[in-house]
Amino acid sequence: MSKPICVKCGRSMKPEKNGVIAEEMQDPGMQQGYKKWSFDKWKCPICGYEVLSGCGCNPLAYAHDEDYNNHIAEVQFY
Repeated sequence: MSKPICVKCGRSMKPEKNGVIAEEMQDPGMQQGYKKWSFDKWKCPICGYEVLSGCGCNPLAYAHDEDYNNHIAEVQFY
């Protein structure tokens, strides 16, 4: 996998944290969750801009899954 490059600074981003769980929202108003994904969080060493990248092909959970809301405390909203 290639490293993300910061558009603002032109520097390679550094891995900040692996296995960050983020929720994809279904609607533009961010009221309804749709899927949960596991990402790697990258950060620019110059300006601090962060991005999530490197998720798998399939989400960890879908909103219609029975245990979807059981792990809501683990989710970081980005």
